[in-house]
Amino acid sequence: MTQKQSESEEAPILVIGAITADISITAESFNQGKMNRGTSSYTLGGVGWNIARNLSALDLPVKLISAVGNDAFGMEALKEADKWGIDTSDVVIKDERSTPTILIATHADGSESLSVKSPNVLDSITRDSLESIRETIHLSKYCILDGSLEPEVLAGIRELLPEATILLDPASEEEADKLVEVFTLADIIKPNQSEAEIWADQKISSNEDAKRAVDSLMKKGAKQIVLPLEDGGAVYNDSNSIRRLKGIQVDPVNTTGAGDAFLSGLIYGLVKDCSLEKAVRMGMAASVMTLQTEEIIHPELSPEALFIQVEEILKEATD
Repeated sequence: MTQKQSESEEAPILVIGAITADISITAESFNQGKMNRGTSSYTLGGVGWNIARNLSALDLPVKLISAVGNDAFGMEALKEADKWGIDTSDVVIKDERSTPTILIATHADGSESLSVKSPNVLDSITRDSLESIRETIHLSKYCILDGSLEPEVLAGIRELLPEATILLDPASEEEADKLVEVFTLADIIKPNQSEAEIWADQKISSNEDAKRAVDSLMKKGAKQIVLPLEDGGAVYNDSNSIRRLKGIQVDPVNTTGAGDAFLSGLIYGLVKDCSLEKAVRMGMAASVMTLQTEEIIHPELSPEALFIQVEEILKEATD
């Protein structure tokens, strides 16, 4: 048990998702067969990692369940998690496999040229493996699931944690497609626009399209939908109505991690017993903060900073 958990009476928020090593390369041009000069950077990432780190920065107790290789990337992730007070006692370490890496090559103007992802070791997290640690997770009131997990894991966690609030982040269009049959098992789903298009089977080109998509997902059995919009706002269902909150648009420095920050802010609001509207605004605020930094995790994210950003959104945007 980490120090942060021992000092808190709250059960930890359970995050089940990927830890990856994200390698970015930027160059003026990419000419095949030639040496292309550019810059490179490396950071830990993955839906599970990003959300766990954000929640820790927001002073919430977190337990991260994931899988890594017994390599430098995996060991660094565990060391860094310990530094931030994240419980990784049930992270699976695979000797015969590598921690997943994501290579993203971009042009200097910001346009993406190529992205490559290595095989996902997250398939080591199964229904049976979660059953084996039931005693260490059964008290969690909130559980966040990464869409990279196999659909059976969502069904399994629903059985293991019948009273918990389960939130599902599809993680990508590819993952959203495989979760079509099981996303209704989650209490709250947070797709982005492209993922919502897959689940609702329609294009989203306007605010009205977004509302129709949420209505379609409700009719398919989704309990609660929170849909961040590309304009900085969000659409969500509240009881039997569908609401849109206007946000603020910023010139993004980096879009990676903004969706994970949104879900983290949303969770923070829910854990603190805020209204759903305020929780969604907290998600919007965390996302806006992340968009304005080159880091995947905003280095100054805190409860205080989050509340300040919420007030900024309220000042600049009216419903």
